[in-house]
Amino acid sequence: MNIKRLHDTETKKCRFLLLRYKITLLAVLLFVMSGCSYCQQGAKTFINGREQSIAKPLRQVMLISGRGLEDLNLTITRMEFLDQGRLIQATGYNTEVNLRFDPLTRSLTRLHGKAFTKQGIRDFSSEKVVFNHISELLSQDNLPDLRKMTAKMIPVYQSSDTKSRVIAYLACGVVVTTVEGGKKWKKIELVSGGTGYVLTANLKPAPPDSSPSTGEDLRWG
Repeated sequence: MNIKRLHDTETKKCRFLLLRYKITLLAVLLFVMSGCSYCQQGAKTFINGREQSIAKPLRQVMLISGRGLEDLNLTITRMEFLDQGRLIQATGYNTEVNLRFDPLTRSLTRLHGKAFTKQGIRDFSSEKVVFNHISELLSQDNLPDLRKMTAKMIPVYQSSDTKSRVIAYLACGVVVTTVEGGKKWKKIELVSGGTGYVLTANLKPAPPDSSPSTGEDLRWG
């Protein structure tokens, strides 16, 4: 009788331990599955073409990216080459594209891109279209001419001297904020966070509705 009761007790204990093991295993599986789902979501963002590492030097990636945007019927409105922020902005009929570039090494560049819809449908389906076209151009290894690409744009200089380094190009019609003013030069803010100088002759007052909260707002002539 005692043997049977002891056997029943051991059986119940084994069943309890087995049940707890199954519950624990199920919890582990759910945790792993949720982790995989998170990883898949992160991978999806990368596959969609919002960020990509390219085994090419920074200058080459920036110039070819600019040509790629032009091929997609987008107009480049801003190119900035500051160390704290290298970027290209372009606009189309219904789409705006922002590309940022980070040099990881001398021969490896990280490209981060976003496409925005102004109204209605985008000019193309997603950022992936931009990245695919840029990748295709990079495989051809044919470097565009920066002078031709920026021929109709206004240069922004590092200092108030035309012999100083050009740190950005802005398209006509781009609204800028001045932080210092002079008869010959204006010091302006850049999107990347830095500042640069443009000739006052290239600027004219912007419409009132485009004025920022601080600074003097001007429009390219």
